[in-house]
Amino acid sequence: MSEASANESHPSGMERKVLIRPMAAESLSALSETMLLIGGGSDLDLGDYIEENYLSDWRVVSHTVHFQPEGGGILTVLVERPR
Repeated sequence: MSEASANESHPSGMERKVLIRPMAAESLSALSETMLLIGGGSDLDLGDYIEENYLSDWRVVSHTVHFQPEGGGILTVLVERPR
């Protein structure tokens, strides 16, 4: 698990963090199968990977999932809140 604070390129008065979390191959397998079956995006429950205080006190700006060749993945979430 990792997080970093961003102090550049964001509106003044806002605090941003980048959260980086590993994803198990089993989680990605179910996610990718759903995406293939419905032909598009799938809901990803960020609560499975991100601590509750980030989901309740912060606003999710964006997120990405990087699929790794060995079967796992990396979830990156950008969150922000007023200072």
